[in-house]
Amino acid sequence: MNPEEVQNPPATTTAPAMTSSRKSVRITKIHVRDISLQTNLASLLDLLGQAGEVVSMDVRVIQRRGALSIKCQAAYKNATSAATAAETLNGAELDGSKLIVSLHEPKQRQSSAAKSTDAEQEEDKQKSQPADQQANDAAPQPASNAAATGSTKKKSIRKPKSKPARGEPSETMLYVSHLAYSVNNDTLMELFSPYNVKSANVVYNRFRSSKSRGFAFVDFHTHEDQQRAMAEKNGLELMGRVLNVTVALQEAQPQQEAPTESAEPAEPTADAA
Repeated sequence: MNPEEVQNPPATTTAPAMTSSRKSVRITKIHVRDISLQTNLASLLDLLGQAGEVVSMDVRVIQRRGALSIKCQAAYKNATSAATAAETLNGAELDGSKLIVSLHEPKQRQSSAAKSTDAEQEEDKQKSQPADQQANDAAPQPASNAAATGSTKKKSIRKPKSKPARGEPSETMLYVSHLAYSVNNDTLMELFSPYNVKSANVVYNRFRSSKSRGFAFVDFHTHEDQQRAMAEKNGLELMGRVLNVTVALQEAQPQQEAPTESAEPAEPTADAA
């Protein structure tokens, strides 16, 4: 049998059409293996037709053990014909090749049968157990056995509390964050020049002095300039990034204690004596 003939079978070898509705007819299939490459569809259909009416055939060319081979899945009109084919045609020779014919059992039916068998065995096992044992098995397990049964309980992860910002609000300095890495001091001085800016300092990485950390401190001469700059520049887009401008916090400087005068009276000097 040529592969081209398998892909394009002649019209004369088409299996007879079903006369009744397929839904109302139970179709049983068989597997046919080790078909010779010299076999054509007409001779294969004639051989399978000896067991009964063939409804359909699915013929495929496969590679098995490094050599080409042909296998077929045929469907009969009734289960009796399929059983007869598996019994009488298994081992039959066709074009010098000994055929292997077997019934096709769907995997779904096998799994369903296996499930029903397991369910029956479990039911019989429960019936054979004493009533006390069944009551113990049906009782809920305590929480201490959760690890033994494989059940796991999600542990709540506590998020570290962020430390509140410390310091007093500055009267003249602003904290500018979300800066592009290419922004430098000159860029900020030019940006805040209409507000009587005093200084601008971009904070850089400690280990890579050429890389910005994305924020800076800008100082102004007056409190009014600081407030006006924050109101007008907060939310402004600079080099593709939206600025976040807030009042900077200054750490409180420790107050130095004034020297206290001694309450002891001064000793009289020699002149006073």
